[in-house]
Amino acid sequence: MKNSGRRVRSQGFLLGIFFAFLFLPALTSGWAQSLDENSCVTCHSDLWEGMKTSIHSQNGILCQDCHGGDPTKLDFELAKAPSTGFIGKPTKKQIVERCGECHGDVERMNFYGIRADQLVRYKTSVHGKKLLLAGDEKVAACTDCHGSHHVVSVSDTNSPVYPLNLPNTCNQCHGDKKLMDQYHLPSDVFQTYRASVHGRALFEKKDLSVANCASCHGSHGAVPPGVRHIGETCGKCHINEKKYFLESVHAPVMKEGKFSECISCHGNHGVKP
Repeated sequence: MKNSGRRVRSQGFLLGIFFAFLFLPALTSGWAQSLDENSCVTCHSDLWEGMKTSIHSQNGILCQDCHGGDPTKLDFELAKAPSTGFIGKPTKKQIVERCGECHGDVERMNFYGIRADQLVRYKTSVHGKKLLLAGDEKVAACTDCHGSHHVVSVSDTNSPVYPLNLPNTCNQCHGDKKLMDQYHLPSDVFQTYRASVHGRALFEKKDLSVANCASCHGSHGAVPPGVRHIGETCGKCHINEKKYFLESVHAPVMKEGKFSECISCHGNHGVKP
């Protein structure tokens, strides 16, 4: 009976493969045909070249899902008529809202094993508050970190937010002196970090587990850790050091607010061995 059950399962598996190969050409040709009839792709073939290998297009997310419009109409006026919801090039606020429509949908994101709280967390961040509450379009939104048309998985080594690439991505804004001066922030953090024990471990040893910008500040909910939270932030990695510190004579003094745990001795971005 056991062998018979195994035979049935095996036959079912092989039958499934047979049907998959039988219908795959039809599915592929149908997808290609729909692209041939897509007015967005027809007119914006240069942008499609960058988008067709993105994680979105590979999962059926196409131009109209972000920009609106009717891709079945080849006539320019009809394709971009007001009734189609066409928004053209979205503002940063519209980008956040559009991305959040999918990435805030628990049912949709569960299928891909992706967290669905990015928009909620972004709204709590310094970037989100300045954009959504103050209308400051100079701050980072989704596309500034992940890209726009050619978005790849965060685990892809070409992703702007892959651990080895993340500091350079943050530095595009945080290394811009003119921009940072407007917020009274330093613009040399990347150079300081690069020379630190964390930066050298990341860039020279390719140690992806070492602290980068998002490890301490967060990613979607990016907020600089306050004085009272720095110990918890460092303690996520330095578990034993955190334990020893809380048993030391310095702990009560720290609780009185007379110095900041960890960075009073080690610094923050420029931590040395």
